[in-house]
Amino acid sequence: MKMHSKELNELCLLWQNQKTRQWYHVANLFLLEDSTYAFSYENKKEKRGLKEAIANGYHLHSSFPDTEKTYYSKKLFSTFARRLPNKSRQDYVALLELNNLSKESSEFEILAATGGRLISDSYEFVEPIRREGNQFVFEFYVRGWRHWNTAGKVINNLNDVYLEVDANNEEDVDAVAVKDREGIIGYVPAFYSEFVKNMLLEDADFEINNVIFDEKAASHNKVKLTISGQVTDKMLNNQEFDLMVTI
Repeated sequence: MKMHSKELNELCLLWQNQKTRQWYHVANLFLLEDSTYAFSYENKKEKRGLKEAIANGYHLHSSFPDTEKTYYSKKLFSTFARRLPNKSRQDYVALLELNNLSKESSEFEILAATGGRLISDSYEFVEPIRREGNQFVFEFYVRGWRHWNTAGKVINNLNDVYLEVDANNEEDVDAVAVKDREGIIGYVPAFYSEFVKNMLLEDADFEINNVIFDEKAASHNKVKLTISGQVTDKMLNNQEFDLMVTI
């Protein structure tokens, strides 16, 4: 189940409230056809968007003080460029290869693959769900690895990984667990969980195309899944696809 290969040109910027651990979609970063970068806040999204984030303690990024303005740059904004992995790292090449990248990959591609997370703040870049007709594809890092797995845990068979709606989760009504034969590995990030839950409940046709497990990575970058499939007619009619981009 494959979609036509097209370059990714949009990333969603998420912010996490450290007290509630809730994530919000606060802005978007675009790579335009002329290789110009564009940044704008997510003003349209009602659920877990910028407005709700501000109501829950979010302060605008100091480099982008105007919520109504679109910012442009001929190169990756410096505040985001510093989020790229340092090329002097001994494992730099291995990190790229693990994410199916190379030294020739663009900064945008590297930012998309690594998420641009820093210890010093609560931002992360994620890919929107890409849709072409009824087909979709997206990838994400599994949340909660450190909470659900003992030190030294290894996923021995990547083919054993599967998804399951967690109907008893009191913190998130849309929670979807990522499991293997030994139990819970972690959870689908909240940004995607409503879509994935509906995907499972509507028995949509989908595949886990790729599972990347990096034993040496930090817990939030330990396991990465790529999922593709087809949305059902009921999903199209009943769900707002505000986290999807059409390619």
